[in-house]
Amino acid sequence: MARKRWYAVARGRQPGVYETWEQTEAQVLGFPDNRYKSFPTKEEAEKFVGENRNTEAEPLGDAETRDASTQPSAAGE
Repeated sequence: MARKRWYAVARGRQPGVYETWEQTEAQVLGFPDNRYKSFPTKEEAEKFVGENRNTEAEPLGDAETRDASTQPSAAGE
């Protein structure tokens, strides 16, 4: 069984926490300077949104944070 992931969108069309990649992608694809990341818990995702919602765009340097044009593999997420 695949592990549950929560997707945090700190900068996108509608910032918030989402349960699926499809919901997340709709918020960040084509949005300039988007910022999003996946987490194992909803609490961690909410914290990320709160801490990053109004920050300037800068690379996060985390493998879990991807360009919106790159979708996660079907096997991992």
